[in-house]
Amino acid sequence: MNHSPVPAVEVLSANKTYSNGTQALLPLDLRIEEGEFVTLLGPSGCGKSTLLKMVAGLLDPTDGRLLLWRKPVQQLAEVGKKMSFVFQSPTLMPWATVEKNVRLPLPKGVDGQAVACFNDHPYDIPNTLVDYAQRNTNVPVGFWRTVGHSQNPFGRECFIDEMAQAAAQDPVQYRLAMLPNNEKANRDRAILLAVTNAAGWDKKPAPGVFRGVAATDGYGSWTACVCDVSINAKNEVKIHRIVIGIDPGYAVNPDNIVAQFQGSVVHGLTAIFWGENTIKDGRVEQSNFHDYRMMRLNEMPKVEVVIAPTGGFWGGVGEPAQAPLAPAVANAVSAALGKRIRSLPLKNHGLTLARA
Repeated sequence: MNHSPVPAVEVLSANKTYSNGTQALLPLDLRIEEGEFVTLLGPSGCGKSTLLKMVAGLLDPTDGRLLLWRKPVQQLAEVGKKMSFVFQSPTLMPWATVEKNVRLPLPKGVDGQAVACFNDHPYDIPNTLVDYAQRNTNVPVGFWRTVGHSQNPFGRECFIDEMAQAAAQDPVQYRLAMLPNNEKANRDRAILLAVTNAAGWDKKPAPGVFRGVAATDGYGSWTACVCDVSINAKNEVKIHRIVIGIDPGYAVNPDNIVAQFQGSVVHGLTAIFWGENTIKDGRVEQSNFHDYRMMRLNEMPKVEVVIAPTGGFWGGVGEPAQAPLAPAVANAVSAALGKRIRSLPLKNHGLTLARA
């Protein structure tokens, strides 16, 4: 009887210090091809260790013999020797089992946070291609208050606005026309309509005031935002009004939702206008709040929170408000300037936040 080689992976069990239920951890960017065996070796004992060795191969399913051996030196060099992991003891399991049961940082070689809100967008676009290419840097990075669905909507929803402008269409109607009739898109449509109706989108703003809109789902909830801004001769952006809403499925504590959204606006506007770390001679130049600008009390705009639960699911409320804020602000600022803003923070475009 013929047996085909079985791809497998030797993984490192998560230390009991991890309380999030993670079963195992592969702490590196590793694209595991069909038929590969991967082992990570480190010193014995508990606690943090350093990645020492990485090899790949192929197992014979009949007796477990190693049929192929490969040491990807280039990939090991890219990973470096400073990456740490927590482990107790190695275990051997088939790759199919790992792929199904173990949460890996880069399943199938793609960082889910890098493509979030692009690969799962709700719009009915018949031809969609989402590419992914990782770039390893010498500067370690970590998560913000929120992750993929906070940074990526800026690119997606600003681009959708540009498409609406190119098509000479209202940006809200443009989005609504691209939303199909399915459960996910219907939730996008409902929160977009709830927020734009609360903001009075159909009414023209005062002279010199410009509007921006954005909508996106994230963290199990659906959100949308409308922002009204004006810009004076000193390039100070005055935010007249922020209307931001959420469909979290159920709203158990509305006061908590309002507080979370107001706090998210403070955190988000700080990042939108000033959030940046610069590197010089291998070091971050900013060291504290004297050179890392934070939003001040007298700059806080009016925030109106629309809570529009539709039931049937439980979504988050701590992170979602970050998602539509940046593109809504950027789209409003772009309308006011008459040119597109395609990067943040806004200070790099000569803009700052005016007093409320």
